[in-house]
Amino acid sequence: HLGTLLQANDPHAVRLWREAGDALVRVHAHGQYLSQGFARNLIVDLHSQPPRLAGAIDFEDDPLEVMSLPEAQVRDWLAYLQSTLWTLQQAQEASDAQLDAWMDRERPDVRALFLTAGRRLRWLRHLPTHRRYGRDTVALQAAAAAAHRYALRHGAPRASGQPS
Repeated sequence: HLGTLLQANDPHAVRLWREAGDALVRVHAHGQYLSQGFARNLIVDLHSQPPRLAGAIDFEDDPLEVMSLPEAQVRDWLAYLQSTLWTLQQAQEASDAQLDAWMDRERPDVRALFLTAGRRLRWLRHLPTHRRYGRDTVALQAAAAAAHRYALRHGAPRASGQPS
């Protein structure tokens, strides 16, 4: 799965990360969403040359039972970023530019909700970035920091009285 390749710093990992994000945009463009958009659920075909994204698995949950379609699609992005950015071997600027490109292709309601999430999750960017605090802490910090940077770049208003 994509998570394994990212953690191993596979030579194809960054390209596959982009390919998986592009696939997520296409899924959303068709009015769909994933159950759990984590890297561990994105399967890579290592037999093709070069390796390519083969599909997604784990559709046990239906997010639409408890949230709207745009919320489910933002949930996909948050799960994807949380499960990939912490091990992605790419400059922050390149990852941020790619996130901007993906969000530019999303519907306005999804972008607006992602901005709101970036604003609400911004405090999590202050979590430790060192692995000794656990993988989940580092992964959550990386996703929150990326969402916050996106919100800053795209004008999400800050809550009054709260630092950026």
